[in-house]
Amino acid sequence: MAQTAAIYRQLGDSIDHTPDSDVAAGQVVLIGTTFVAIAPVAIASGVKGAVNARGIWNVPKDNSDVAKGDPLYWDANGSPVGGTALSVVG
Repeated sequence: MAQTAAIYRQLGDSIDHTPDSDVAAGQVVLIGTTFVAIAPVAIASGVKGAVNARGIWNVPKDNSDVAKGDPLYWDANGSPVGGTALSVVG
């Protein structure tokens, strides 16, 4: 029988994630191709941990103007302002 109703799984402030490589505390994590989360603590490769799916975080951005309400996108290959591409800023 096909499922016809949604089934509650968890609140969604944080979600389980098992990374393919080590994740540093504060690192932005791209899950799939569009879902962005932040690791509040370090997570070792292959070990299930939790990443924050909600909240307010300071992250590096380019120097272009962003108006309130504009959509934002994470460029994992981008270079943080004044930093090195793919480096952890902290």
